[in-house]
Amino acid sequence: MKQSLLLSLLILSKTDGQLPIRHHIFFPRACRGHTFVRSGFIYARILHGKSEIPIHTIATHLQPSDHRGCFLSSEERIREKQMNEITDFIDARIISRSEFLFFSW
Repeated sequence: MKQSLLLSLLILSKTDGQLPIRHHIFFPRACRGHTFVRSGFIYARILHGKSEIPIHTIATHLQPSDHRGCFLSSEERIREKQMNEITDFIDARIISRSEFLFFSW
């Protein structure tokens, strides 16, 4: 079954082969008009050069701060929960301190 997603995240890389998006996570928490947008993040692990040095890349779309009407939870609290989900995801990957991690939002 094909799914249609409203998610504007992109990771670009100049590689010899295809760059697979290894994981995509959608946040369950959002408020106001942002509830109808698939907010989340995507993750790719790029092996760079002949020695295949791993580069970890995360692109994310967090709850914006310009939406009025978030009555049950503040936008700041929602973003904090979303960042905690990303942090948990990164921690689960056990990325070495010698490897690069790029984070964009």
